[in-house]
Amino acid sequence: AYDLHSLEELWRYEPRIVDGTLRHARPPAWFRAEGGIEAYVSVVYGINTYDLEARRISDGGRLWRINLVRSSIGQTGVLTGTSVLAQSGRIMSYVNAGGSGALRAHEVDGEVAWTFDANASEQVFREYATHAAGRSGTVYLAIGSNVYAIDEREGELLWTLEDHGGFSGRCVT
Repeated sequence: AYDLHSLEELWRYEPRIVDGTLRHARPPAWFRAEGGIEAYVSVVYGINTYDLEARRISDGGRLWRINLVRSSIGQTGVLTGTSVLAQSGRIMSYVNAGGSGALRAHEVDGEVAWTFDANASEQVFREYATHAAGRSGTVYLAIGSNVYAIDEREGELLWTLEDHGGFSGRCVT
C-alpha cells in the first residue's frame, strides 16, 4: 500500500505459497468490515486450495481467511471470479474447482450467507469476470452457457437465460 500524496510505501503483504505454488492474483474488492474497518478481500488459491481472505487496508493485517473449496483433482476445471461487493454489503465470490462451481455470498465477517450452485464449462485462468452486483439487489452470474439473476438477500434464483454460448470467465455487459 502506498500513500497517495508522497507515494511512500506504507506496508507490503507477501502472499504465502499455497499448495507449493503461487497462482494468478485476483483483483481485490474493498469493503467496510465490522467496527467500520476498511478492508479488502480477494480469492487466494494454489493447486488444490481456494480461500477467500480479508485484510485491513490500514496495515495489511489479516482479518479472516476461509476455505471456499478444496479440489481433489487439482486445477482441472478451475475458474475463479473476482470478489464484488453487493448493494447489501455482502461479498460475492465465484469459484469452480474439481468439477463443481458456486457463487457464494459472505457477510463482512466471512460467514457464508448463501450459496448458489452453477458449474463453469471450461477452465480459464486469466479472465476473471463472472458476476456483477446490480443496484436492484440482484446479482448476475454468467457462467457455462447461462445467465442467472439471483436475489442477493436470499440467494434465490429470479430468472435464467439458457443456452447463450460459453460465458465462463468472460465479462457480460
